[in-house]
Amino acid sequence: MNRHENLEWANVQGRLESNPKKLWSLNEMEETGGEPDVVGHDKDEYIFYDCSKESPKGRRSVCYDRQALESRKNINRKIMRLIWQLL
Repeated sequence: MNRHENLEWANVQGRLESNPKKLWSLNEMEETGGEPDVVGHDKDEYIFYDCSKESPKGRRSVCYDRQALESRKNINRKIMRLIWQLL
């Protein structure tokens, strides 16, 4: 099975090499245990997803919003308030 039908890797690679910020983001996904992969394209942009089977260990305890953080049972409330004051 060809996972990258209708995509020419040379074009994808060229776009990534010309945009270090996007290349950096993909590298960070890999560094934290993810499996980034190009899944398609829209006009002149390539679309990447993290295709790992489950959340990488390095990202499992990340809270992206206050509600998620407050819903945690094992976090000290004093530490939680300090974190949100710093943000």
